[in-house]
Amino acid sequence: MSNKLDAFFPGTVSDDTFLSQTLCRLATQGIDASTSVACIAACHDMVRQPLLQRIRETWPTTFDYTALAAVPTVGETGGEILVHAARQSPDVSAERPQIVVFVLPHVAIDADCSGCFTLARLLDELRVADEWGLELGDLELVRLRKRVWLQCDRRQRRCLTIEELAKLTLQIGCSAAWRIVDGARQEGARVELVSGLIIETRQGARVWAPQASAST
Repeated sequence: MSNKLDAFFPGTVSDDTFLSQTLCRLATQGIDASTSVACIAACHDMVRQPLLQRIRETWPTTFDYTALAAVPTVGETGGEILVHAARQSPDVSAERPQIVVFVLPHVAIDADCSGCFTLARLLDELRVADEWGLELGDLELVRLRKRVWLQCDRRQRRCLTIEELAKLTLQIGCSAAWRIVDGARQEGARVELVSGLIIETRQGARVWAPQASAST
């Protein structure tokens, strides 16, 4: 693996290992893919990523909450809708549905790999933009730009690397996903939040998951 990968994202694992570790961790919480629902928050431009395909193959019922840089915007209402839909699945307990929310942004650390267009655009904007530019663009982009803007000062914004920005959007995505979790929990569901940053390299995709999943 590259020095850049080890320097910025120590302890990465393969797609298969990430999914296997996730399934084992869920099992210790009494959650099985065959009787739960997966909600996938991923970036708009990575719908064909192999890990996402594996998740869809593993869970009989999945919902996609795609968003720019995998930062969901649906909030608590999205969680309520998710529980309502989960209760329609014959494999899921209607009394207390079990839901796994995945937050999976992506980034490329090698120049010849396909990365996240949104992150690349944000990085260019943050290096030169002033506060007046926060409102430019469509609503989803404006919301994401503001969230990133508030997480760092002017000097930090101008010095950000794509790797640091990817880590930051993972944190922001998880924070936004907790609103989905809260909405689902209010409807009586049991929820696990699982996060990981998909890193595209010349040797293939790796997953960086610095935090364990959290249950409610």
